[in-house]
Amino acid sequence: MEAEKDLEDAVSEARAVVTTKFCGAEVAVVGLSPCYWSHISMHIADIHHLQLVNGIPCLQRCNTQNNQQQCYPVSKCCLVGTIAYEASSHKFVLDDGTGLVDVIFWGGPLHADQGIYALPPLATSTTDHHPSTQSLWSVGDRVRVLGRIECMSVSEHCHRVNMMETVPVELRKGMFEIHASIMEPLVQPNDNNNTNNNELNWEANHWIKSIQATQPATNTDNPIGLRNANDTVTWLGPKIANDVCHRRKFPSADDTLGAWRVFGVHCHCDVPYKDALLYCHCQATPEPLDPNFQYRDALLQVLLQMEQEHHHRQQQENMDLRFIYRTVANHAPLNQVAMQVVSQQGSVQQLVVATFRALRKDGILYLLDEKTDTYLLLSTQSVLEPYVTRAKSRRWRRVPIYLQQVPSARIQYVKRCLDKTNG
Repeated sequence: MEAEKDLEDAVSEARAVVTTKFCGAEVAVVGLSPCYWSHISMHIADIHHLQLVNGIPCLQRCNTQNNQQQCYPVSKCCLVGTIAYEASSHKFVLDDGTGLVDVIFWGGPLHADQGIYALPPLATSTTDHHPSTQSLWSVGDRVRVLGRIECMSVSEHCHRVNMMETVPVELRKGMFEIHASIMEPLVQPNDNNNTNNNELNWEANHWIKSIQATQPATNTDNPIGLRNANDTVTWLGPKIANDVCHRRKFPSADDTLGAWRVFGVHCHCDVPYKDALLYCHCQATPEPLDPNFQYRDALLQVLLQMEQEHHHRQQQENMDLRFIYRTVANHAPLNQVAMQVVSQQGSVQQLVVATFRALRKDGILYLLDEKTDTYLLLSTQSVLEPYVTRAKSRRWRRVPIYLQQVPSARIQYVKRCLDKTNG
């Protein structure tokens, strides 16, 4: 009983903290909401009433408890209606009684000879039937459409409103169309046949579902309906909810470039070489001689300093650093750090060798020449960015051998950063 009470108190505390922080259309939480990724049963009128909150399509509903506006981000929908107009084999206008909407559908036998719709008819037809050249649908067909809501244009007029006691958000109107992934016919039962009582009137049933699905869920007794992002964050538990709410211990909360794919969602490393090498303790191969990575941190800082000095001498910023092993192995300040890490003098050399081995495995160092013990520092600015630039221009079709140990997530992150910088 005490454990259950503690859990209820923790959840209540998390809910109290979260409800004053999110309106529902923040980048930090919008992807966590199940309703954002689900095909929500809607009327076409709901599509036309969508508002762009901070650029995200949202349904706006009033909270009956506090009489405040809440927004529910959506990206997909389920519509049921009748085809009112056929512009081509893949462009339609759908009518469900509440409005009209354009539907784009590229699927079906027009583009792939698979699925039940591509099967030949059972009855022999006296006319030529060419499913590859005829449209699958015609005006008057009742269909169910599952698709993605696409915003085609945005109004220039913008006004700012307060939602859920958060900072003001931008509200714009938009025009939308549906990019369908599934279109299926809804055939009503024949009155002349023995109709099963369980058969549903698809259109009426969809209207009921739409009314239920687009209403806010106020309690656990009524699970059907949209839920605000605050509920979604609460479901994560009190600790993670607090971290997301206050942007504490959660680097991914405002991460729009996907750095979490490189460092992980729980990375708290505060090392000076994190941006320069896209490397931290979370990715480091463990070394028993240096469990806290003291020597490794010092070594990487020295190598980055050598790279900066190399750039200054060459008067060029993107010159890669190539160095000989003994210049680092005999580095006096580094040897002092190594002696502090290991207890015996004879273990210093062993620590240096093990650290180099780990850095090669982690894609930070590459052995260019075994005879001369020449190494290459795989830094972001001097090696990874030039490679990505050349790869985008297709001058390099294969990954160079010196980058084969570099994780692909690290290279993809560099690519996203360059794309954002170059616009």
